[in-house]
Amino acid sequence: MNDVTVVTSVTYPSPESLALVADVQYHEPYLSAALNRKFRGIVDPGFYAGFFPKPGGGMNLLITSVDGDKTAGAASVNIGEFYQVTIQQRKDISLALSAGKKYAIVLKGRYLLGEDSYQVNTASHIHAAEFVARTYTDSYQLGDGELLVCTVNIPAGVSAITKEMIDVSDRIDLAIGIEISDSVTSTRSDVAASSLAVKKAYDLAKSKYTAQDASTTQKGLVQLSSATNSDSETMAATPKAVKSVKELADTKAPIESPSLTGTPTAPTAAQGTNSTQIAIQPLLRQL
Repeated sequence: MNDVTVVTSVTYPSPESLALVADVQYHEPYLSAALNRKFRGIVDPGFYAGFFPKPGGGMNLLITSVDGDKTAGAASVNIGEFYQVTIQQRKDISLALSAGKKYAIVLKGRYLLGEDSYQVNTASHIHAAEFVARTYTDSYQLGDGELLVCTVNIPAGVSAITKEMIDVSDRIDLAIGIEISDSVTSTRSDVAASSLAVKKAYDLAKSKYTAQDASTTQKGLVQLSSATNSDSETMAATPKAVKSVKELADTKAPIESPSLTGTPTAPTAAQGTNSTQIAIQPLLRQL
């Protein structure tokens, strides 16, 4: 009995013409495109492991993903409007840079339907993934499929790249499976604090300081008061109290006034009843 092979043909629409597109389907014509659209819009682009920039000796920048028992890096880049590609780093890569320049070190991924890359065709000059060192400016912007690894600002005249020249503050580091820790002393930046860790930190902080009332010898909480006749040394005057005291002081006679207090009027007034003027000393001696 001979084997029989049945060949069927189907027609399919362009994915771009469809209002809704699902995951890989039976008879999917372009499997690579179907797989590369799977997590677009679900997983954010960024670095998920590795891709650490370090001085590589001399004017070389080393990019490595070796971190303890982890030996591979993982990053995700958005390409075009519909695709997303995961890039792995399996070996260290060194980039030669020059003094007197500021660089943007970029990881670039590429995917185009109908285009071969060197990863699948050695005759192709197109790389599926590569590092690119570009001159950095304040107006610099990333292109399609690109992630910023770091910037490197190298002063003129130096002969070696140092750690201080490397800036990773603008790179995007992400995590999907986040490790939860109960520790309150960990310095790791890739784990999240548990509710227990937060409670421990709160209890520890609470035990270190108990709010106390302030006094003339101790800092602490101060109660405000608008009273103008209080003898308290633990309360602070409000602006209202200060205003009340000022208004009261303004009603008192000034020191220059001849009335009631201050410099008396001279010479002594005529004999008679007078409660606002006083006799001067020469007249008193005549009495």
